Amino acid sequence: MMNEIKELLTEGGTKVFTTYAVEIGDALWSALYKYIESTFPDEQREGCSKYSIEGIYEEEGQKFAVLNDHLNTKYYRLNFSITEVEGFSA
Repeated sequence: MMNEIKELLTEGGTKVFTTYAVEIGDALWSALYKYIESTFPDEQREGCSKYSIEGIYEEEGQKFAVLNDHLNTKYYRLNFSITEVEGFSA
C-alpha cells in the first residue's frame, strides 16, 4: 500500500477529466446570488437570503439553480438564463 501511495505521489494517478453542464464563473454566481438576495431576503439576517445555492445545472438547454430554504430544508428549482446582452434573467 505504501508503494502505491508513493507511486501516486511521484508519478501521479489516472487523470480524471471533469466536465460541467454550466460554466460557473464569478459573474454567474454573483448575478444569481444578487438576484436571490434581493428577491428573497432573510428578515432575521440582514444582507442575506433565506435561500442558499446548492448547485447550478443545465438540462435540455434550460439552466437552473437548486436552492435550499434554511428554515424548512426544502429544495427549490429556479430557472434562469444569462446572456452577455440581456444579463441575468430568472
